[in-house]
Parts: sequence; C-alpha cells; structure tokens
Amino acid sequence: MRTDARFTRLPAEEPRGVERRPSGWARAAVLGACALGAYAACGWRARAPALGRLRYPTDCQRAIGVWSRGLMRACCDVFPANFTYERVRRGAIARGEHATTDWATVPIRNGSIVYVPSLDVPAFLERFVAFPPSARVTLVSGQEDVGMPRELWGLGVRRDMSVPMRVPLERFLSDERLLHWWVQNYDLVGCNPYSGCSQLAADSPLARKVSPIPIGLDLHTLAEKLPPRKRQPACEQQAEIDALAATLPQLRARPDRLLAPFKCRQDRLDACAALQPPAGIATFFHGARSAMWRAMGDHAFVAAPRGHGVDTHRLWEVLALGSVPVAIASSLDRLYADFPVVTIARWADANASALRVWRARIERQFGAEPFGAHVREALTGRSWAERIGRRHEADMGAAVGAYMGGGALDAQPFLPART
Repeated sequence: MRTDARFTRLPAEEPRGVERRPSGWARAAVLGACALGAYAACGWRARAPALGRLRYPTDCQRAIGVWSRGLMRACCDVFPANFTYERVRRGAIARGEHATTDWATVPIRNGSIVYVPSLDVPAFLERFVAFPPSARVTLVSGQEDVGMPRELWGLGVRRDMSVPMRVPLERFLSDERLLHWWVQNYDLVGCNPYSGCSQLAADSPLARKVSPIPIGLDLHTLAEKLPPRKRQPACEQQAEIDALAATLPQLRARPDRLLAPFKCRQDRLDACAALQPPAGIATFFHGARSAMWRAMGDHAFVAAPRGHGVDTHRLWEVLALGSVPVAIASSLDRLYADFPVVTIARWADANASALRVWRARIERQFGAEPFGAHVREALTGRSWAERIGRRHEADMGAAVGAYMGGGALDAQPFLPART
C-alpha cells in the first residue's frame, strides 16, 4: 500500500527548478525509523510545506481525470517544475516542449520514478549512461506528439520528430538500470501511420519493459498555458465535465448515432470523406468546447481520429462523458482494450449496421452499462499513478533480490551528476 508520502513536496529550495519526493526505499527506511521513534530520520516529512503550496488541492488531484501534468506530479519522485517551448529546432534540441531542468545536475535518488518529457529524453540519456551498475530508475515520458519510443529514435516518417540519440534504442531498453518505461503515444509494438509497423513481438523481453499511458484530457492548455488572468484551474474544468456527465443518460439510453466533432482539415480528410453524408452516417459538429461536450453526450458513438500524435485528447473526453469513441486501429490498441473503445481498420467500416454490432460487442465486454465504477476509476490520474507505483515497487523488489551484492542498491542514495 502506498503512503501519502509520495504526494508530499520537498522544500521550495530544491535546485534547478525540479521537485522531487523520497524514493520508495527511502520512504520505507524513514517510516521504519519513525516507528522506532527516530524522529530525526523524518526530516523530509518535517520540512514538507503546507498543502496550500500545491498548485491544485489534493482532493481535486484524487478525483481528476488523467492528464499529463497532473499524472506527472502524482506519480513521480523527480519531475520538472517548469517548461519552455522551443519554436525552432536547434541541433539535438527538437522543436516542442522541454523542461527548464538541467538534467546533467538535477538530484536523482537511486530507486526513483523520474518524469522525463519526451523531447528531454536525449538530455536525460547523457546522464543515464553515467549511472553506476547498481542504479535503478523507472521513467515516465510524455507531453509531446512524437511516437514513443520508436519515432523519437528516428524510426518513423516524420523526420522532424526524431533527434540524435547517444544510445541505440535496443541497448537502452535492455539496460538493467532502467526498470520500466511508461510512455504516451506508444509505438513500440504494432502499427501506426507515423512510425510504421514494429517487428517486435508483444511478449518479447524488450516489449514487456515499456507500457503505454494515456495522453488523457487537455486540461493544461487552460490551466497553465494561457496568461494568468485567463487561466481556468484543472479542478474547475473537471467540475464542468462532471456536472455535464451527471445530466446525461446512460449509454443504453443514447441513440445509435455517430458524431464527428472536428473540422475537415488536411490530416482528417480520410475520415471526412468516409463519414460525411450521403455515403457516411456521421453528424458533423464543431463549436465551443462546452457545446461540443454536450453534443458528444447526445450520441452513443463519437469518431476520434488521431491527432498530431497517435493518441488524441478527444478520445479521453468522449470516455469521460460516457460515450464510446471510435478510432482507427493502431499501436495503442493495447491501451484502448481496457476501455469501451471501438477500433476499426478504416473509416469506411463505420456504417449503420456497424453501430448495432459495436453496441452489442461493448455490452458483451463491459456489461449493459459499460461505464461502471471500474472503468470510471481507470480514467482517473490516481489510478494511473497507483499503477505506475505498484509496478515500480515490484520491479525494485525484484532488482534488490537479483543484484549481486544485496544492499548495494541503497549504498549510494543519490546518483552522480554528469560532469
């Protein structure tokens, strides 16, 4: 059982714009010392700031849907506090969102869960290769459209998405110092239009070391990227979704109709051609976000074409509102299989008879009301943070048992900075 210590921040004077929490093994040692009355060993807890310092209240974090930055703060021991957007590519620095963190020097405790934004992976690898053999870390990556990890390593058609890597992908995944890697826009196994088809078997040792995570809801645009006076906290956005969802009928009472809530821009022309009347069956709608959410709730099925990456925020919005997203089969099929999602080979497969088949299939797999407590919980950031934490603790336990030298994993609490 994970303790609330994972959700406790260390003091504001952490260097290099990074926040971190005590690692799992450090927490166990400290809690054990506390039980024996060794108060001095609990210094990290005593130094923790008041909850008011958190950007979002803990109660909100525990009820909120999965979203990139919320998950980052909930699951990881080390994560960036601030980000910047590079508008042009500069050598190994790709265009897109980067942490302001200096990965060469940031304190990383052995046995940590570390959040490394997708485009910061090259900089982190420069540090990773210097870790001692006894080091063990779990990584979580996301916040960009690049396919992970294949497209980032140049195994895709969008050359602007790849960056020079010091370590070959197979070697990095084989490294014992990497316990596990959780990534958004997963493309290690399966096919998608951006990085083609992987030849790696799903049950291979390398494939088992990487797991997909959702890109989830887009709460960060309004919560963090607008000027301060225009921002809307993630809690308030989630409250809007919850309030609307409470007014919607259950899925079984929604008509067998397909909504296409998007514009027919260049990257969605195939979906538009197949779904628009007279050949297609979809109702097209695009407007303000609140109106679009309401329209989604009026349909049993909602088309969710991929975005600039393999995953799309729209799919997770649809699930949050209790409708069934329809998406093209991809390397994310493994992720979507746990939710009431319909995947099809091509948009032309969406027709009137298919709607009835889809409903019957969803009800067979998830029950007459597919959006029960289990599915709703699986859509929360809390659920994914706990999933990542459980896997990390299991991997750390196995690593300690297997490592020649026993306690050597704990002998060096902080991993060396790169010089």
